[in-house]
Amino acid sequence: MKPKLTVLLLCLTLSLPAASLAGGALKGEREMSLGLFHPEEIQDVLNNPFMGWVPWATAQQVPQPHRLVYAGISWRELEPKRGEFDWEGIERKYRFEYWDSKGVKIILRLVLDLPRRGTATLDIPDWLYERTGEKGTWYTTTEIGNGFSPDYNNPVFIQEHERLIKALANRYNEDSRIAFIQLGSLGHWGEWHTWPNGSGVFPEIPTSDLYVTHYLDHFTNKMIGLRRPFGIAKEHKLGLFNDMFGHQPSTDEWIGWFINGRSVLEPPMPDFWQFAYSGGEFSSGNALLHLTDDKIEDTLRQARESHTSWLGPCSPAELPREIPEQKNLDALLKTIGYRFVLRSVQHLGVATAGGSLKITMAWENKGVAPFYFPWPLSLSLLDEQGQMTAVHRTDADLRHWLPGATTITTELPLPANLKAGEYTLLVAILDPDTNKPGVDLAITGRREDGWYALNNIIVDN
Repeated sequence: MKPKLTVLLLCLTLSLPAASLAGGALKGEREMSLGLFHPEEIQDVLNNPFMGWVPWATAQQVPQPHRLVYAGISWRELEPKRGEFDWEGIERKYRFEYWDSKGVKIILRLVLDLPRRGTATLDIPDWLYERTGEKGTWYTTTEIGNGFSPDYNNPVFIQEHERLIKALANRYNEDSRIAFIQLGSLGHWGEWHTWPNGSGVFPEIPTSDLYVTHYLDHFTNKMIGLRRPFGIAKEHKLGLFNDMFGHQPSTDEWIGWFINGRSVLEPPMPDFWQFAYSGGEFSSGNALLHLTDDKIEDTLRQARESHTSWLGPCSPAELPREIPEQKNLDALLKTIGYRFVLRSVQHLGVATAGGSLKITMAWENKGVAPFYFPWPLSLSLLDEQGQMTAVHRTDADLRHWLPGATTITTELPLPANLKAGEYTLLVAILDPDTNKPGVDLAITGRREDGWYALNNIIVDN
C-alpha cells in the first residue's frame, strides 16, 4: 500500500534555498506554532489595470506609467455617410492595436459637440445636420469657444442616435480592448451641460434618459459612467465622472451631489463607487496646477472623498518623470483606485496529499476603490525544480474588496500524486483574457512571471 503523503509547514531559521525562492525575494516573519507568514509591504507605484492616468489615445509620448487611454470619438468621424462606419479609420487614429500590444485599455466617449477656438465646425455628420433640418444652436462664446450644439429633442436625432449606439455596441461591447464607456453624447464635450447660456439647449430629464437608455440597451457588457448623478444612474448603478477634478469648489460641489443629492431628479447615490467607477479628469487643461506642493494635500483629499480610480485625458501622464512634482504625482497614484497588500498568510499545520490545505489570508485594500471585475485570486505550489502544480482559483470576489481589511479562507486541493519535497506557496490575481497574473501587489516576492512567492511548505512521506 502506498504510504500517505503528509504536508507539513516548514519553518526555517536558516536561509531559504535558492530553488525555493524561484526568483522572488522572500521576506517576512515565520512563526512555527501558528504557521503564520507576514509578507513585507512595499511603497512602490504600481502600474495596474483599470486605474491611474488616462492620456489621450492619440498621444505619441507618454513618460508616466499608465494602463488606460482616452478616445473621444465624434459622430462626424465615425459615420461620415449614413450607414457607413469608418471602424478602421477610428481604430487607426486612436491606435487600438498599439495600445492592445502594450496592455493598455481604452476609455471610450462619444462626443457630438466639441467647442474649439477659431471657426465653429460640426461634430455631427453633414447628412445628419441636413436630415434634422439643421436644427440646433451655432454658438460663439468667450468662455468655452465656438461650435454647434444639436437639437437633442429632435425625434429624428434621437432615432439616429440609438441606431449609432447600437452599431457602436455591436463593434465594442465584447471587445476586451475597451475598458469603460463614458456616456457622453449630450452637451459640450459630452459633459452633459450647455453652459454658458445661449450655447445650446439641454434636454429635460425624460429626453436625456432616452439617450442613457440607448447605452443601457446595447452596452450590456461594459461598465458605463455618467457625468451627473441623475435618477437613472442610481437605478442602474452607473459610474460617475468628474471633469473638474482638482478644482476644489467644483469637485466639492460634485461630491455633494452624489452624497446628498441635488434634487428629486438627481438623488443621492453615495455608494455608487462600490459598484462602478468614479473617474474624471483634471480641470483647466493643466493637471500640474493641482499637483504642486501647496495643492497636493487637497487634491489627495478630493481623491479619497470621491473614491476616484482614474483621471484623464487631462492628466500628468505626458509630463517628464524628472519634474520636481513627481513625488506628488506618485502620492496620488498610490491613493486612487485599488492597492492590495497581503498582510498575513496562515496554514493548518498538517495536510495530506489527495486532501486539501486550509489557508487563511488577511488582505488590505489601501486604495479608495475596489477592483471592478471578477478576476480570480489564485494559489499554486512551486516545486524545487521550478514547476508549478496545484493551481487553484479561489472563490474570492475582488469586487467586494472595499478600502480596508478583507479576510479570505480557502482550501487548496493537494494532488494525490504530490511528490515529497519542498514547495513554495504562490499567489496571483489572474487576467481571464491571458490566464496570467494581471495585478501587481504592494508586497515583496514578485517573480518574473508575476506570481508572488510566499512561505514554504514541505511534503513529507
